[in-house]
This record gives sequence, structure tokens and C-alpha cells, in this order.
Amino acid sequence: MLKKLYKLLCVMLLSVVITACGNGEPEKQVERPAQELYETAINLRDNDADYTDVIKAFEEVERQHPQSEYAKKAIAEAAIFSYSYLEYSDAILFAGNFLSYNPNHKLAPKITYIRALSYYEQISDIGRDQGNTNKALEALNDIILTYPNTKYAINAKYKLDLAYDHLAGKELSVGRFYQKNSEYQAAIARFNNVVKLYSETSQTPEALARLVETYLALGLYDQAYANGAILGHNHPNNKWYKYAYNLLQKYKK
Repeated sequence: MLKKLYKLLCVMLLSVVITACGNGEPEKQVERPAQELYETAINLRDNDADYTDVIKAFEEVERQHPQSEYAKKAIAEAAIFSYSYLEYSDAILFAGNFLSYNPNHKLAPKITYIRALSYYEQISDIGRDQGNTNKALEALNDIILTYPNTKYAINAKYKLDLAYDHLAGKELSVGRFYQKNSEYQAAIARFNNVVKLYSETSQTPEALARLVETYLALGLYDQAYANGAILGHNHPNNKWYKYAYNLLQKYKK
């Protein structure tokens, strides 16, 4: 009798388990090998799968095998793939994640460059906030200092010059605005920023010429001639020197 009762209880318990499994409860996801997951993600990428699906596949490698070499490569590839899709915020996020945990990895120079490019490509026109320009400068300098002997450092130096030129253009634009509105002291401060902070950029000759204009408008002829002399010494063949020279000649007469 007891044996029959025991068997009956076992059947009832088994029935409860089967019922619970059939009530829509999520099945436990089966882990797959890291290499298999990584290769799946690469195949999706190479076969032009949807952006979201590719990213999820790369993330799944890290989720299931966070300490594996494939996880590191997957996050690096996610950063590169995001950048190629112009998804700069995602690229910066993945690159930052990778570099935080793998600063000495062989892919670190490339991923650092990807992060810098993601900021660089978001540099807006000179009339807008230059937050991304400053972040791009920081990231580009990081490449030059940390990986000086790589091809990425060479490319970074070129883009660094363009970024500085962009910031100088912003200062010049603000200075012209103040000058137009006869706020000469504010204009002088902006033009001097260009000359002092961004002396190697293409904006410097115009900034010096604008200083000549502004000082002449204030009747400060010595300062006007001093800036004209600097312009002539450093940029004798530039159109802005010719412009400033002619302006000074008029005032002489």
C-alpha cells in the first residue's frame, strides 16, 4: 500500500514539473563555444545583416564568455563596425569598453584611433558648440603620445592640425561678430586667442589682420602697426598681409 502511494506521489510531482515547463516559462539558453559565437557574428557582418543583429551577436560573445580572447575581439569588432555604420556614439561606447579592460592589447592602437575618429567625424560647423572638437583633440593626442610609432599616430597628427584649425575658426568667427557690433575689446581678445593658442593654423593671418583693423578703429595705431609687422614677418605672401598693409598705408596718409 505504501509503495503504491509513493509511486502515485512521484507521478503527481512529475506531472507538476511537466505542467510548469509547459506554462510559457523561458527555457535556459544553451551556451555555445566562444569561437562559434564569434564566427557567427563575423558571418552576419560580412553578409550585410541588419546593424542591430550584428551588434547583438558581438555582444553575445562577451555575455557568454566575458574573459575569452574572442570576447575582446568581438567588442573591438563592434566598435569598428559601429564606426563604419556612422553610429559614432556606439563606436565610442564599445571602444571605451574595450580600452578600459585591454589597454595593452594588440588591437588597442586601432581601437583608440576608432574612438578618436568617432569624435572627429562629429565636429560640427564653427557656429556650434565645439565639445566634440575638444574630445577629438584629446583622443588624437592620446594616440600620438601612447602609440607614437604606429601608422595611427601619423594619421592622428594630420587630423589634429585640422581640428586645431577648426577651433581657431570658431574663435575667429566669434571675434568677427564682436567686431561687427563694435565690441572691440571682446573682438581683440578672440583674435589674440587665435594668434596665441593656434599660431600654426591657417586662421592666424586673418586674425592678425583683424587685430590691425580693430586697433585702428580704436585709434591705437602703435598696436595696429605692431600686429601688421608680425603679419608681414611671418606671412609676407599671404593675402591678409597685403590687405593689412594697404589699410595701414591709408591711415599713414
